[in-house]
Amino acid sequence: MFAVIAWSACAKIEAEFVDPGTPMTVVENGFERTVVGPGYTMTFHGGDQNEIHLPESLKIAGRELLALAPSDLQFERSIGFGLFPVLIATFDTGGRVLASEVTTNDDGPFVAQIGTKFTVEYSCDSPIGTHEFTADSVFTFFPNGRIVRSDEVVPIEADATLESPMLEPVQCEAGMFVPNASLFVTSYWAFEGSGNTVNGGDEAISPTSDTNVPGACSSYPTHAAGVQYAPAISRVVPDNNNADTYVRDLVPMNTMSIRSGKLQAFSAVQLADRGDLACGEILAQLAEPPIRVDDQEVPSANKDGIYDDPFNPRDDAFDVVVVGDASVPAGWVLSTELSSDTVRITRDPPGDPNVAVANVQRLEVGLNRFLLIFNEALDPGVTITIEPL
Repeated sequence: MFAVIAWSACAKIEAEFVDPGTPMTVVENGFERTVVGPGYTMTFHGGDQNEIHLPESLKIAGRELLALAPSDLQFERSIGFGLFPVLIATFDTGGRVLASEVTTNDDGPFVAQIGTKFTVEYSCDSPIGTHEFTADSVFTFFPNGRIVRSDEVVPIEADATLESPMLEPVQCEAGMFVPNASLFVTSYWAFEGSGNTVNGGDEAISPTSDTNVPGACSSYPTHAAGVQYAPAISRVVPDNNNADTYVRDLVPMNTMSIRSGKLQAFSAVQLADRGDLACGEILAQLAEPPIRVDDQEVPSANKDGIYDDPFNPRDDAFDVVVVGDASVPAGWVLSTELSSDTVRITRDPPGDPNVAVANVQRLEVGLNRFLLIFNEALDPGVTITIEPL
């Protein structure tokens, strides 16, 4: 039986949206997956085997955040990928789905992870022809409203090249007709049009703004959301077909050909159940400053938003501290392997007497591999000690 001693005191029991210690669940219904966090839910499309199981809904306290434009329009909608002007790949894509799967990689209770993968066929008039678009997305959910997304995209099958005609119009299955079209590949989030899209300095973003910014936010009267891509968002387009779109261009616009190869994108979203927060405050919750685990520096979290302990397994007590002057936001997670399934976690100096230092989640991949979810920020001068017992 796994036991945890996590001082300074008992964990909070009320389900506060920003409380990193609040449990979350995953509900499965056929191919459908619904992640239920404190104050938010994300539902992955179910349907049939040959439908794409990307998210179709993201609600904050019951309010829909995703932009759900009509499926016959070639605008970003919901969460997905673009191969312009050929394809929008999302839960309601019009392309022919050749393969699709959804997996529950971890069902909580404090960190959940859902994986989706699909291959969709698309076709346009010669010289483009018929090809396959494959994407693999992993979404990791944290109880404080942070969602981390990792994408791997193959826009065209191996040893193939997609050419866009210089002088001829492109006519595609979805009905889009573009003269002298260029090609580009994107990963995106599309939120409902907010009328209030700003960068991290709370400066308004317009369709003509220079939007290659580290992060940006959509604010509504009762809630908000901030988005970051690594290394940076390529474009933020407010109120585009009633959607705020946050786009990472994997193959930039004005490209006349795309060759086979794997493309990657990493993004993170921070949800807020208040509409009066500054964008900088929201984006600060996505910070991943370096930490030191024992005597080894860990420069950042991994692609899933989790810090990895570089030494395994751990037999003796070890310390974790911040490197530099930046704090790690509350809800940060350390993955570690311990020699025992009993551990003591202490904080010096002590934090909030009403909040447990950490919650612990066992990973299925190893008997003694754990996620430690820390419920308070790790500030400079604070030492976390982890001791297998």
